[in-house]
Amino acid sequence: MGSMRLARARNAGPLRDAEVLRLFREIMSACVAQQEPLKVAFLGPEGTFTQTAVLNHFGHSVRALPLATPAGWRRSRSGGACSARPG
Repeated sequence: MGSMRLARARNAGPLRDAEVLRLFREIMSACVAQQEPLKVAFLGPEGTFTQTAVLNHFGHSVRALPLATPAGWRRSRSGGACSARPG
C-alpha cells in the first residue's frame, strides 16, 4: 500500500483526509529536497494552473520551472534541466 493511501487509511480524525494528505505531501517534499532539490518543468508562465498542479502534486519544496513552449517542455527532461515532469 502506498504511503499516501496508508496515511489516509489510518486517519481517525479530527483532520479531514484531504488535510492529512496535504500535510504528508509537504513533509515528503521537504525530505526529498534535503537529499537533492527536485526540479519540475511545467508549461506556461508562473501563476498558471500548470504551476499550481506541480505544487499540488510534488509539494512546495520543489523548484518549479516555467517553460514557454511545448518543445521546451519536452526537451527539459532530456536536457537535464529538470528532475521530473508531471503527466
